[in-house]
Amino acid sequence: MTDMENKQKHKSYRFVWLLLLLPLALLMQQLCKSNPQLTESIYSRHIYPVISAAISPIFGILPFSAAEVIIVVLVILLLRAVIKGIMELFVTGPVVILRGLLKLAVILCTGYFLFTVMWGLNYYRLPLATDLKLKTGKPNVTELSAVMSREISAINALSPSINFDKSGHSFYNGGFDSMRSQVNEGYGWLAAPQTPKDRIINRVYAWPKGIFPSNLMSYTGIEGIFVPFTYEPSIDTDYPQFILPFTISHETAHFKGFAREDEANYLAFLACLGNPDIYYQYSGHMNAFLYLSDALYSTDSSLWKQDVSQLDKRAAADIDFYYDYVKNHQSKAADVASKVNDDYLKSQGQPGIVSYDNFVNLLCDQYRTDVR
Repeated sequence: MTDMENKQKHKSYRFVWLLLLLPLALLMQQLCKSNPQLTESIYSRHIYPVISAAISPIFGILPFSAAEVIIVVLVILLLRAVIKGIMELFVTGPVVILRGLLKLAVILCTGYFLFTVMWGLNYYRLPLATDLKLKTGKPNVTELSAVMSREISAINALSPSINFDKSGHSFYNGGFDSMRSQVNEGYGWLAAPQTPKDRIINRVYAWPKGIFPSNLMSYTGIEGIFVPFTYEPSIDTDYPQFILPFTISHETAHFKGFAREDEANYLAFLACLGNPDIYYQYSGHMNAFLYLSDALYSTDSSLWKQDVSQLDKRAAADIDFYYDYVKNHQSKAADVASKVNDDYLKSQGQPGIVSYDNFVNLLCDQYRTDVR
């Protein structure tokens, strides 16, 4: 073996110790899972806000999604490594495959550790319902109908002030570029009345970004994604516009340190309602209506029909537009993306994609708390 080959072999194993980061990350997860109160008070309310406040402006000030650029670069580097490995295979033999797999394992272990430390431990904080002192319980049909009726009344009150185009679709003046920074107004309202000691929502500024191939992204059924390595709430901007403020607020809730999907939905709802922008308010109520409508229809279709008939015709047309959009973008990619997301959520101790729908439980918890 030549000196160069020895150096190359030594270089390949130099970072093997980084494989230990995986069990370290898993240990941290178990400790946090066993101590949600400490996770809440130490990590989620103190450590995480400092990390996100330090890193998010670095990527946030860029006019494009840094996460997308990083993904493209990583794909290129991976293809380069594969091609190089194939070429070396004829020289060094199968050992190059083993070295390649070792390098990949090191990268994955390091990435998972960073994900855990930079954001993932938020999965193990206290339930939001506990922090907000909501009266929890399984929603019954009466509560579902009452909450949906309340959302319909709010939508009907807002609809006359909403802009609709000639096709009957609501729109936001200035589009996504104008609406994205407005999300901080809603979360500023949520954080404003809290003392630093009791603050649930941190005041770190969010920098939402549009996903470049949004039309293609729609075929996965994904409306938005939060990238914890760059702290960018990333949004599929091709969806009907009334979906966007809620989606921006949802991904921003993840940025604020709320990892569970039902809680991110609920905080998005509260942030939209607390936003001075009426289109955000409209979006919050309309998205809540979509979730409640599905839940009530599966519980009592006749009562659902009675309630839905009260919805403003302009808002009803917006709802139909959304369902048509989703139907026109159905694909095998959406099934795959849903399965991947479901497996990912379960790997983090969550019930899977059903957790999105559990947003309805929190809405009913709030209603139950308000009326009692």
